[in-house]
Amino acid sequence: MRIKNLGIGSFGKLEGGSIGLDDKITVITGKNEAGKSSIATFIKYMLYGFDSSKKADVSENQKKKYMPWTADECTGSLTFEASDGKTYTAVRKTAQKSQNTVFDENDMPLTGDNAGDYFLGVNENAYKKTAFIGQNDTAFTDDGELDSALKNMVFSADESVDSQKAVKKLEDIKKHYLGKAGRSGLILETEKELITLREERDKWKDGHKELLSSEYQLSEIQKKIAFNKEKKLSLEREKENLECYEAKQRLGQIEKAKDALEDGKAAFSEYFRLMQNGSFVPDADFVQLVKAALSNIKGQTKRTEECRIELDRAKADMEKIGSDESQSRILEMLVAENETAESLLGKVKTLKNSLKKTKLIAIILTCLIVTIPVAVFFYVKASGLSKKLSALSEKYGCKDAGELEGKLSSGDAYRTAAESAKRFLDMAKQALEKSETELEDYITALDTLAQKGGFDKENAEEYILKAAEWIDRCTELKAKCREDLASYNALVSSVNIDELTSLASKLDESIEIRDAKTVNQQLMFYTQANDALTVRERELEKQAAVLSNTLPKPSEIQSRILSLTAQLEEMKDKHASLGLAIEALEKASESMRSEAAPKITAETSELFSKITDGKYRALYADSDMKLSFLEKDEAQVRDAGYLSAGTLDAAYISLRIALCEFLYKEHPTLIFDDAFANMDGERLGNTLDFLVKLSEDFQIVILSCHDREKEYLKDKAKIINFEV
Repeated sequence: MRIKNLGIGSFGKLEGGSIGLDDKITVITGKNEAGKSSIATFIKYMLYGFDSSKKADVSENQKKKYMPWTADECTGSLTFEASDGKTYTAVRKTAQKSQNTVFDENDMPLTGDNAGDYFLGVNENAYKKTAFIGQNDTAFTDDGELDSALKNMVFSADESVDSQKAVKKLEDIKKHYLGKAGRSGLILETEKELITLREERDKWKDGHKELLSSEYQLSEIQKKIAFNKEKKLSLEREKENLECYEAKQRLGQIEKAKDALEDGKAAFSEYFRLMQNGSFVPDADFVQLVKAALSNIKGQTKRTEECRIELDRAKADMEKIGSDESQSRILEMLVAENETAESLLGKVKTLKNSLKKTKLIAIILTCLIVTIPVAVFFYVKASGLSKKLSALSEKYGCKDAGELEGKLSSGDAYRTAAESAKRFLDMAKQALEKSETELEDYITALDTLAQKGGFDKENAEEYILKAAEWIDRCTELKAKCREDLASYNALVSSVNIDELTSLASKLDESIEIRDAKTVNQQLMFYTQANDALTVRERELEKQAAVLSNTLPKPSEIQSRILSLTAQLEEMKDKHASLGLAIEALEKASESMRSEAAPKITAETSELFSKITDGKYRALYADSDMKLSFLEKDEAQVRDAGYLSAGTLDAAYISLRIALCEFLYKEHPTLIFDDAFANMDGERLGNTLDFLVKLSEDFQIVILSCHDREKEYLKDKAKIINFEV
């Protein structure tokens, strides 16, 4: 049973409150008179109602004590989860007549019985002596309520059967306890049995010590084995967690590689767009075209300039040839008259020869006086020829025939030079025109490339450098993307992403990540250690088994001696009338010792050892719930009266919890109302540490007027600072 919520309507000083409890541990602190004990009593009230006391004294009558001053009835509800996993709500009202009902999850009434009787299977008296622990209330009273309930449960399997009534029914056979003469009966038999048991105990004392030693060594080895198992489990969990960690790291590498690939792609795409012009993206060939166009323009510009220089030179040659105006005019006149220089030169030479001959004939004839008239004729003829030569010279702009002859003699060379100069000039013009045309074509080609590439042709050289750098960078980025893709593919090709993700999701961040080699070495160490301890455990088990088969168990003998001693004293005190009942109970006690008592003793001893940090290794309870203990490394069982108040509290708390394991149908909520006041700090720490572990099985509520419990459990429990 785990209580979820306390709904306090009206109860003593408490009114209209709701308190939620933790599934494991709740610590409620407050000053004295703050109402803490009222909360504890309210829980018991909701489970069992008020006790049946009719006493007038308020301190001894719970109904009077907790009836509200401002209301006519106690009311409240208790919501809890039972062992079947379902949630129930107990509702109780106490006015003239007590009313209580337990409702299920659908608000349907389940039972009108007390919730404690119905779900826990014990009555109020047994509950108060086990799960409900108050200050100075850890030890049992001598009223026999708990031991009666325990005996009834063990002996008759029915807690409602009253063993005391059975004793009364057996009073008529009290003579069986002790005969009239005192020479027979159970008392005498018990005394004899005690003598026999003591003799047997002394007889087997050494054997018992050896058995106890074997059992102790076996217990210690089993503790070590259990400890090693826990370490192995922890290391195995750590090893598994390492695999989860490695999976997470691998996923991180894959994610990092994926991010690097995506970043590389994004960087490439962004940089790629820098040189785009619409849908056109330049490449190395385009850059080469631009570079070639620019180079062609530079070269053609140079060639065009050279053509201009050649043209200027041709023009200069033409101008130079054209500076001889007479020669030029002669040529022009010859061309106009369709005459050649050779034919005209022939005519001039013919006239000159004729003039020369005529003059010579005239001179000769003059010398021959008789021929003077003829000579005159030749002088006249020579004069005519001279005039004709003069006229011809003047016609062609020469001062005399000699000059004309000279001009005509050099006319062909002049003509050839002129024609050559003209041809050179024409060729220079054609070369310039062709060069300029080609230059325009190259410029047009560059314009086309500039328009396509989206750059200013004036900045073509800058564009070439920028584009070349861009292409190189794009190439680098593309190569980087290929490398990133290869790295990513290499990482994911050999793994199953879903399996890695599933494994990584199981990573426990609270577990320290250590070196795998260290973990494996430690795991091997504890495995080998347990293997060796297991061998030793088997040896001790065999040794203990041999001793057990040949010796009676010392705990049974001592328990029997203690039990018979108590029985003998009780039989003497109650005489023969109670002797018969005790004899019957003792016969049933044999069953308890063989079944219930060893279990309760073992459970109580284990709990007591944990609380006392191993100082005490055994705690025994006889049939009257009186305690005795065995210290660590000792074989002498001692009465619990030797214990300090705090240790005795711890002993009875251990017994109570062990009884809770045995008596209840399901685990009750353990209530500790200022139950640790007698404990020192160390014992309190051990007890609280033990309760933290115990809270895995039992819900625990601690009420205290001190801060020790609150401070110690502040990180391990729900803390409620309570005031009315």
